Amino acid sequence: MFSPLKVELATSFRLKWILITFHLFTIICLMTSDFELITRVTLSLMTLVNFLVLYLFPYNQGVKTIIWNADIPLFITLDELKRSSSHPQPVGMLVLPFMLCIKINAVAPVANQWLVLLPDMMSKDQWRKLKVLARLSELER
Repeated sequence: MFSPLKVELATSFRLKWILITFHLFTIICLMTSDFELITRVTLSLMTLVNFLVLYLFPYNQGVKTIIWNADIPLFITLDELKRSSSHPQPVGMLVLPFMLCIKINAVAPVANQWLVLLPDMMSKDQWRKLKVLARLSELER
């Protein structure tokens, strides 16, 4: 009944700002805490390394395009479709007004992961359709 929703994902600048803000806040809180100096420095360096890993390496493990067919439980990436005959299956999701996270089970090269989708990664029309499909889906929440 439904035609599949095809969404090409763009880079999310909102997610990068969230990461920057969260990590800076964490470092400021650590530096103003009552811990010993060596503990504060160590935890701050660990927070900085965590930020660099999350910021520099691609999140969503390189998924650039998704297709969601609402008639059958099929959720695939175009890149995966070209390389393999198996398709990632959605198993759960988190729906928030500003973010949609979809847990998918897949095989290599995509692997099991949470896809983090934000409104600035797609057009407003695609975001609206994706949110409607997510609310109508029968996935675990």
